[in-house]
Amino acid sequence: MACCTAARALQNKVEGNLVLGQSGNAESRAESYGRWVSSYRAGRLTGGLSDHHQIQMAITIISGDDVEPYAKTASLLGPNAAIVTTRFAVSSAKTVSMVRVTAMAIHGGGPSKLTDQDFKRLSILMADLPDDHSRLPPKGRRLVVQVVGQTGTLARVYDRANLPESVLEMLRIVGADTWPIFPFPDFEPEQSWNRGDFAQVNPDINKTSLERGVDRILAKSPDHSLTVVETNPSQFFDSTVNVEKLTKAREKPFDLNEIETVLRIKDSRSGSVIHEIRDPMNGRSVVYMYAARFTPDGHYLLVMSSIPDIRIYDVFSWQLLSHLPHVPNAAVAYYPSSDWRHAVVALSTGEIELRDSDANRTLAQIDFGDRLQSVSYSSDDSQVAVVTVGYAEDGSYRCNLRTWRTSTGELLHELRPLEATPRDGFGEPVWTPDGKYLLSLTREGHFGREGVVGIWNTESGRYRGALAGGCNELASPPYSRFVLSGKYFYMTCGSDWILKWNVEHVLQEISDFEKSLQN
Repeated sequence: MACCTAARALQNKVEGNLVLGQSGNAESRAESYGRWVSSYRAGRLTGGLSDHHQIQMAITIISGDDVEPYAKTASLLGPNAAIVTTRFAVSSAKTVSMVRVTAMAIHGGGPSKLTDQDFKRLSILMADLPDDHSRLPPKGRRLVVQVVGQTGTLARVYDRANLPESVLEMLRIVGADTWPIFPFPDFEPEQSWNRGDFAQVNPDINKTSLERGVDRILAKSPDHSLTVVETNPSQFFDSTVNVEKLTKAREKPFDLNEIETVLRIKDSRSGSVIHEIRDPMNGRSVVYMYAARFTPDGHYLLVMSSIPDIRIYDVFSWQLLSHLPHVPNAAVAYYPSSDWRHAVVALSTGEIELRDSDANRTLAQIDFGDRLQSVSYSSDDSQVAVVTVGYAEDGSYRCNLRTWRTSTGELLHELRPLEATPRDGFGEPVWTPDGKYLLSLTREGHFGREGVVGIWNTESGRYRGALAGGCNELASPPYSRFVLSGKYFYMTCGSDWILKWNVEHVLQEISDFEKSLQN
């Protein structure tokens, strides 16, 4: 703790009138950085309380150094009473251990064993640490990486709010991402209503998208003359494509309490039903339609069902067609861009692909064997966000939210809540109109914290905060529904509340915060 005390005393002298993220002139920056980091370059690295192996690398997360302790606490425990350091140490014997130090106690965990693959990857990352440009990040945002070399210990300090990708990967390998890497801002709702006060919600939004009723609007034709409405008495829907269901013979309908879903195509002006499609239960499973898309010319309607399969209808005759140009015969889910020039496709063979429909070729294989959950294109169709879920070889659940460039198939970013490995899942991604940010329902943290709406910068791929409002369940259908309307984001929280945020104000705060980050 002595190094932190010394650094604090020195920084208090030079940081009085500084811009967030800076440290005065070049001379004072060099002196402040050099004195602060010197203690991390001296002495022998140690592991957790029970790890006595030779330590090769350590990552230390520092928090509380930007907090003034209560006067009474400071008088008893000293001026650094609020500082907490959490260190993860990796040994030459491929062990990893943790020790956490507060003013009141020291405790730790491990050692546990890294896999050969993880240790090899970690060694590569340790050998090529990113430059920290000899700058100290603001207090409350510091993380130190120490690596033992032939000439001594190399120590570099990074901004926890904007860590290099390689350092984030190191944190995930050693398991440090189960701890708060950085307290990204949570934005509380501007307004909330009980379900009983639903009429008070903005009359300009489509309330059908929020109501948890038996009817859902799936699509409107390009000229808005037709509306596709699903009536689902179960009130349950899930867009996840379970290809393994295809290996099972279709069961006979289960007669007791059988639920029949109905797809109705209506005249938008009169509300009259033009065509109706009925689906009985498949054994004990409810069959429902979770998405529908009209072709740009409005001549055809593509419907995706939970069987899983896709159905193509001629809008003029409402005959069921066996084929539509550019849609592969083996497709069980097909998510086209607005102009239908590109599409994300799930095939019955297990592949999930991004395709160039005009050239009839695959641009990228998004996954194989996992399940396609949701797809969302940016407003100009230049990027697409895809959520897939599945299980790793060790049986653990995994979920991925990735963005891709639609024209080339280039993987742009892997998006993670709190920059950490996701432990739950994601809802349908929502792009802001300018494409600069992406929102998705997720869970913040790994210890049962509330469901939130995560916010990512799509250019950098970095997590920047969350719309948080107290939803206890994981925010995903059918429990929570949402809509982005203009500058407001509305979300239902279970069956009790409707929450509203001013996203325009939220994104402005995030933009201001991003300007403080060091590159």
